[in-house]
Amino acid sequence: LAANFALIGTAFEKSNPLLFLLTSVELLVISIVFKLLDRRTAEMIKICELALIQLESHIVKETGIAEMALIDGHNVKKTLSYRILFNIIFTLGVCLGIVAFAAFVSIWIRTH
Repeated sequence: LAANFALIGTAFEKSNPLLFLLTSVELLVISIVFKLLDRRTAEMIKICELALIQLESHIVKETGIAEMALIDGHNVKKTLSYRILFNIIFTLGVCLGIVAFAAFVSIWIRTH
């Protein structure tokens, strides 16, 4: 996102519509790919948690030690999650892409 801030600044300075268009398309594509990767990662984590719960349940049954269960919902802290942070980054990317595209349209209309 930082590099795209710089590109948008350069595009504003030079009033370059092509740079705005390329930056907006890049930001939107990167943001969508980022969001899809985040969703896939969340799915994989849920699958792994379910497998770990089954494994821990089996270990607890075999050993009789209830403290072996690490995933029981009691140890979860209410903090800012990766999902929220990734959503913020996704939203920033989309907003910057929209701003860059709006600037492209504005310059295009003024010059044609």
